[in-house]
Amino acid sequence: MEVPRDYNVIDGLLGLGPDILLEVLSMIDYPGDMQQFLITCIKIYKLKNHYRFQTFLDKYSPSIAIHNPDPSKIEFTDVDGVQKKITYLSGFYNTVSLTQVLENGIWSMEAQIQNAQFRCGAVGIVRDSHYFSIGACPSDSDSRDHCVVYAGMGWGPNGSVFYRGNNVGNQIYNSNQIVRSEYDSDKGILIWFVDEVQQPVFVTGINEKVRFIIYMNHVGQFCIIRSLKKLISPTSKHIANEKAVQWQSI
Repeated sequence: MEVPRDYNVIDGLLGLGPDILLEVLSMIDYPGDMQQFLITCIKIYKLKNHYRFQTFLDKYSPSIAIHNPDPSKIEFTDVDGVQKKITYLSGFYNTVSLTQVLENGIWSMEAQIQNAQFRCGAVGIVRDSHYFSIGACPSDSDSRDHCVVYAGMGWGPNGSVFYRGNNVGNQIYNSNQIVRSEYDSDKGILIWFVDEVQQPVFVTGINEKVRFIIYMNHVGQFCIIRSLKKLISPTSKHIANEKAVQWQSI
């Protein structure tokens, strides 16, 4: 039997040059497809080191926009063309959701809540069918079944994941720390990282469209959304003391 020569070997795929292969990469719209293409052979895998490769990844970083329940009390501004700033001008509680629906791949949001005093706030997800009213808190009776959040300093047991009750075990985070939410829509799993340290309490069983949310609770508090992007592959792994919180569909 003749051994195939054009797949999974160095200089395969009919010996196409890097410029043509990079053009092929530029036309791939789904991160998972790009990942599969990169591992076709050693020659193609090396393209990830090419200076043009990062420009292909940039298209997986959609613009950041929010559903603002009260523009008179919540200010949404641009920071540098990529990062966005949400500032709490007045009032008590408020929860903001991003407009991007999380589906078809792995999504990541980096958020940095600042100027926290007694309570740092929280980050999480909400089912796409639910929208927050003015002054809403994720633990309110009309919202608690539709969202899950990882709370910072001062909310109930510190470092808790709130979903129909508190689930303790994650690190306490405070002002200026970067909290990254990573949601794998294919596996239905939401995992958090604090300053890139993976947290043990995570959410599983999510089988519907969701959006990222940010909760703040006092005047002068603000949040920098540092990034919103689709990832080629998950960055999470199995760690000690993992604890799964089961999402429930309605």
